[in-house]
Amino acid sequence: MAFFDRLRIVLIGFALSLGATCVLLPWAVKSMQNSIDRPFVHDIAWSGANGRDEFNNLFRSALVVKVRPTEDNLAAMALALDVFASRIQTWKAGSFGQFVANDNRRRTWLAQIHNASVSMGHLIRNREGDDWRSMMVDTLQNIEDRVQNLTRAAYVQSVQDRDDNWSSLQRVQSIQQILIISLIATGFIFVGLLSWQNKALKQSNSAEKRIAADNAFLAAHDVLTGLANRAALARFLQGLGSGPPALGRRAVLLLDLDGFKSINDVLGHGAGDLLLINLAERLRTFSQAVPGAFVARLGGDEFLMIVPSVAEAEDALGIGEALLLTVRESCNLGTQSVSVDVTIGVAVGEAQALSLIHISEPTRPRL
Repeated sequence: MAFFDRLRIVLIGFALSLGATCVLLPWAVKSMQNSIDRPFVHDIAWSGANGRDEFNNLFRSALVVKVRPTEDNLAAMALALDVFASRIQTWKAGSFGQFVANDNRRRTWLAQIHNASVSMGHLIRNREGDDWRSMMVDTLQNIEDRVQNLTRAAYVQSVQDRDDNWSSLQRVQSIQQILIISLIATGFIFVGLLSWQNKALKQSNSAEKRIAADNAFLAAHDVLTGLANRAALARFLQGLGSGPPALGRRAVLLLDLDGFKSINDVLGHGAGDLLLINLAERLRTFSQAVPGAFVARLGGDEFLMIVPSVAEAEDALGIGEALLLTVRESCNLGTQSVSVDVTIGVAVGEAQALSLIHISEPTRPRL
């Protein structure tokens, strides 16, 4: 009789354990899925660190201009301001924008940073008075602590999210181990669950790598055409400045499509986008035949090609003429076949190249 009593107790305990498992197992699976899904969220610390570096680059450029206000230094500072202004727009959207919106201080910091960047643009364009360079430096100094505070807060939040995710994952794994020990009879089920977990983690790791690669690509390329953007242009120019001297002379070709607005007005913006994509592919193919050539979209219907080394100015003109013929080729846009003309400006030599890049900023008057 005592044996059956003990057996009954064992069976009751097993039934309770099985019931607890039925309750805990769905929760454990859901928690594991949430922990796996969190790495898919864009890391705000990465965006904050890049923004801090871009601000520091802008600060250095402003200090250089304060001491030596040459056209080259002004061009480099204007480009650095444009890159940082783009970063501010990135901070206002997506995961970083949500992070800022959750705290009044962060919203105030970002608003002050934005206002300062607008003031910087005004000072660079107008250059009024004798102390405009000092005013630029003072403006940046006034928001330096805001930038540091905002990026530091983003890093702290990112670390906290990572730790919470790791703790959650550890708790779920511990519960799974307890369930496996208590339900050894259903070991095959748990083996299948662990197999699924391993597969999910691998998929999560692969997806995270793909997301990181996509983020890196988007940070340096135009969304519509896939060509390099202004940020990539800034890094390319920095590489030219820090690399070994070129054997020949450097050439810059600035392309401005003629009549593109008419195509948008008549055929619609969709057709205009298709035309830009088609032209970008031609420019990409063309640049592959020119050693070391770099192609970027500056915005709208403006493109830029840099050739690091040409023997003579006539070689750059030859490249421009060939590029002119390439762009003028007709393009099929669904049922329509259109062609577009282009104006190409060519500059040869280090100083002219940097000066041309400076006047291609969006605020410049059309030539």
